[in-house]
Amino acid sequence: MELDVGKIRIFYETCGSGPPMLLVHGNGGSHHGFRNAAKVLSPHYTLYMPDTRGHGQSGDVETFHYEDFAEDLYLFCKALGIEKPVYVGHSDGGITGLYLASRHPELLKEAFICGANLTPAGFRAPVRAAINVMHKFDKKDLTRLMLREPWLRKEDLEKIHIPVHVTAGAFDIVKKKETLSITEMLPHADVKIFPFREHSGYVVLEKTLARYVLETLNKSAEIGS
Repeated sequence: MELDVGKIRIFYETCGSGPPMLLVHGNGGSHHGFRNAAKVLSPHYTLYMPDTRGHGQSGDVETFHYEDFAEDLYLFCKALGIEKPVYVGHSDGGITGLYLASRHPELLKEAFICGANLTPAGFRAPVRAAINVMHKFDKKDLTRLMLREPWLRKEDLEKIHIPVHVTAGAFDIVKKKETLSITEMLPHADVKIFPFREHSGYVVLEKTLARYVLETLNKSAEIGS
């Protein structure tokens, strides 16, 4: 399906039934990265899986900014009447989720922020060096985005008052101290480091993250009942 959001056409897929959940992919990815997760989550939630601008089948752009991704998703939810969705964002999708929740604190019910960083310095040094080399060859603004953004401050995260579950792999491309810093800056957050996992496998290739999301939300529901 397609939806005009401002000046961008956003492609998305939806499936499942129950309360709304927004699944947002990482840099260079698409909604297809959540196929395994959808098998676990769709019996319990109505899933909305958009391709962010310049990704997948959505409209292309020349330059990329996380704030634009976040505003697209805000308008996406408003256009479809999605109220209080649970947000699950991986990598760039996680960063976008932090921007979205800090700028529109009334929008989301709960969030899972996976493999995100606050600044480009949050990457492990070899990873940042590799991105630099990659950009010299591909010259893509999407690659350059990882070298110049995000710039999330403590003041931004302190605006987020929903429950946030921060995750990363033990061998993630993001520094562990960056993951812990995000957790510490958020008013209501916890952290899960998945052992023996890297940046994407536990989200895309496995059902590990999806099972963790479902288990965590079920516990929250039990506590709230």
